[in-house]
Amino acid sequence: MKEVSLNVSHELDVVLSLFSDPEFSLPRIMPGYESHTGKDNFQVIGVVGMFPYIMEGRIFRGSSIKYVFRMIDGLKGAGNIDISGIESKLKFIIDYDGDAKSQFESSFEKGIKKISKSINEDIRLERIKRKI
Repeated sequence: MKEVSLNVSHELDVVLSLFSDPEFSLPRIMPGYESHTGKDNFQVIGVVGMFPYIMEGRIFRGSSIKYVFRMIDGLKGAGNIDISGIESKLKFIIDYDGDAKSQFESSFEKGIKKISKSINEDIRLERIKRKI
């Protein structure tokens, strides 16, 4: 299990609503993301290191956002990503159990740290686009 936090300068309810949309969140949070299909039920194609994978999953929305997924091709395993907010911090927790566990979780952590540089601008542009 890995936990990563980001500082955000936007209202947490807006940020969580954006991260509950797979169009906004999946390219940013899924390790090795290449493409995806679907909304509430989604399918992601990606590569972690040398391991291509296809995963399918579902999004659960509430006071926090939960992406529950399982690998259906390539890697074998299942897990979830919890996204919650406290004050001005957005907290991501990944719990994955399966093939290439350390690589998958490490790629997730690196990806979140990478978006930390641009997340506030990404949110600002998305808010303008969606008029929220």
